[in-house]
Amino acid sequence: MPKSSEQTIRASGSIKERLRSIWTKKLMGRLWIRFLLPYLLFLMLTLTAGWIAYRETIDVLEREVLERNDKALNQAQTLLETRFAEVESIVQQVADHPKIKGFQVVSEPFAGTNTYKVMATRSALDDYSVSNRFLMDYFVIFQNSSLVISPHRVESIDAYYGDVLRYKDWDVEQWKQEMLKTFHLKDFIGMRTVRYRQTEEQMVTYVRSLGYPGYYQGAVVALIPHKEIEKILHSIDVKQGGTVRIIDQQGEMIGSIGNGNEDSINKLISRSMSMSNSHYRTDMDGQDMLVSQITSEKTGWTYIAAQPAADVLKSVYAIKRTTFTLVGISLAVIVLLALWLSHRNSRPLERLYSYVHTFAKPGMLLRGKRSDIFAYLRDAFAEMLETTKTLDQKLTERQEYARMAVFDKWLRGGYATEQQLQSSLEHAGLERNASRYAVALLQLGWHGDDWSTSVLHEMELKRLVVMDEAFGMACVPCDVHDIEQDQVALLFYNTHAEGQTAREDEAVRFKQEIEHTLHELCKRLKQSHVTPICTIGGMVSRRLDVPRSLEQAQQLQSVFERDAESAWTWWDEQESGREDLYVYSPDVELRLIHAVRGGNEEELLQVLHTTRIENWEKQHLSCMMKQWLLMDLYSTAMKLSQTVDAAMLVENTVFQQKLMKKGTDLHKLFHSIEQEFVHMCRLVHERKRSRNETLFEDMTAYIHANYADSSLSLTAVADELHVSEAYVSAFFKEQRGINFSDYVEELRLEAAKTMIKQGLPVTAIAERVGYNSLNSFSRAFKRKHGMSASEYRKMLNI
Repeated sequence: MPKSSEQTIRASGSIKERLRSIWTKKLMGRLWIRFLLPYLLFLMLTLTAGWIAYRETIDVLEREVLERNDKALNQAQTLLETRFAEVESIVQQVADHPKIKGFQVVSEPFAGTNTYKVMATRSALDDYSVSNRFLMDYFVIFQNSSLVISPHRVESIDAYYGDVLRYKDWDVEQWKQEMLKTFHLKDFIGMRTVRYRQTEEQMVTYVRSLGYPGYYQGAVVALIPHKEIEKILHSIDVKQGGTVRIIDQQGEMIGSIGNGNEDSINKLISRSMSMSNSHYRTDMDGQDMLVSQITSEKTGWTYIAAQPAADVLKSVYAIKRTTFTLVGISLAVIVLLALWLSHRNSRPLERLYSYVHTFAKPGMLLRGKRSDIFAYLRDAFAEMLETTKTLDQKLTERQEYARMAVFDKWLRGGYATEQQLQSSLEHAGLERNASRYAVALLQLGWHGDDWSTSVLHEMELKRLVVMDEAFGMACVPCDVHDIEQDQVALLFYNTHAEGQTAREDEAVRFKQEIEHTLHELCKRLKQSHVTPICTIGGMVSRRLDVPRSLEQAQQLQSVFERDAESAWTWWDEQESGREDLYVYSPDVELRLIHAVRGGNEEELLQVLHTTRIENWEKQHLSCMMKQWLLMDLYSTAMKLSQTVDAAMLVENTVFQQKLMKKGTDLHKLFHSIEQEFVHMCRLVHERKRSRNETLFEDMTAYIHANYADSSLSLTAVADELHVSEAYVSAFFKEQRGINFSDYVEELRLEAAKTMIKQGLPVTAIAERVGYNSLNSFSRAFKRKHGMSASEYRKMLNI
């Protein structure tokens, strides 16, 4: 090879390797991100859940702080209303006093005896202000007499307003207008600056008019110092910069504490009067204020508490700062940890991908161009698992075949030495060493030579049921193997260790275990409607003697007699050589009955021939044994005659006379009984043939009349003729020599060919001949004729 070409190849390989390396790094980067994303997703979910819990916690704390403020505000409201109620009670007592009511009509207070009335009225006013510090003073203004009477003095209205009392914003006329010209039922005049005697301070005035609207007689006035209201309001923990205001329904200030810009406070009051919320936030003098307000149900006054949110929620904000700090630190740590874990977890997958990519099949390398590494590895391992599964399946099948072959050869005596048997068992993966062996044979039913499809199917189902139930028995170890189509063998093993002194006890124990296992097995099989005939060969100690145990069980099958106490029989060496006993087992009788009922003359003659050989040629029976045998055979014939409704050729009494007559040729009587069975068998056969002809005609007529119906099936035919579906299938194939479905398909396709020649469209033809879809019709037509319906039409030049 030229040097330049070699260099070109090397350069090309280097470029490919470089590109593969770049692609792998790109793929690994995506893989790292895919590992990182779940961590980040879980982190986001955790943060979201934490944020929700945090917000709920903060909201709870804020509500607790606000509820604490509301509680203090309610306490202040309750206390103020109690004190104001005391003032109202004092004023009410004064207004209802008889002296006060009597002096209201006096117009000349110092004329005559009226002077005494003045002094008596003043004396009637107890000085409640001495015992109630919430009340600075109170007095009564009489309009008719123009006097002001208090517990301390009596003066004219003008003199009293100038010397004792004066409102900063009102002159005497304004004061008179408010006190005497305006009707006050129980009114509080908002906070005003008042000079009382020598002291000037903020006061709240309570006024109750005397008389009634339109006829004013005066007023009772009570002065409430604002400092007393402040004492009560100071129970509310007002932070620096906060304020508390009490506003009546007219917007008058009843009480206040705290500082603040008046304009801002007025805005706050205006907003509070227009809002129904009990809590809200607002900006006041550039500060975030948390406002709580309540409205009294008794007075209608609004209590407003505005405090800096930073001070009120100081503990809440401290928790926020701590929480955000911890969350920030934790978030940074978790993100770094997620980066490290995603990088670490992607490393093994990266190495695995590199390994698989390096040693993959050539077909798998094409998949490496896909951007999803998981899909690539999934495909690679799926292919590997599929290959492994296929290999395991093949090995299992081969091992099962080997196992069946070993048992078949073993039970039939195909091994000459122990070494050959041991090698075959090891090759099949079996370990079958025991101190004793015994074979049980299960006869699943006798059908003579009738091995039709239905019979074979029935035997197959029975064998499967026996094998399934036998494998579930754990009393004693055993293997299950098919001997014939209607026979299953169970090979039992005695795995218990035994000594020389306990050999006989172990044999008894092994026998009991086998009987217990067979008892349970027969019980289970009976639930599945399987009643086998069970015989057990003798116990053997050598593996090469197992075929002899099977042979003994098979010999017992021909002479087994079922009784009420046991469903099986054991081989007995002492009884096996007995003579002078005729052979006519229940199985032979059952075969005779089935042969007659089935109209099978050939099977009937075969069974009778075998019975004659077994009893006349193979044995030397006594005359009595032969008579008993003939009586049993005749009894079977009598039972059959009643079953198939056929008269006996020889009556019972005549037969008994011949049987008991001396010198009678018993062999001829056997031939006579044989003629009885043949007569009944032929009669049944004729009836069956006649019935079958009618049934087949009805079946064919129904199929021809309904083959174009897509619902035509074995079930429909069986329902129409009142027989079973399985019988329809087997009977039709027996009579016609073709399956039901194939025959219906032939009818439909022949009709379809006729319609094609008539020029009908294929879609309409498919529907008319009974196909549910055009695809089904096309597949059937092409399968039958090797071409499609359209091609068939072209071939006919239609």
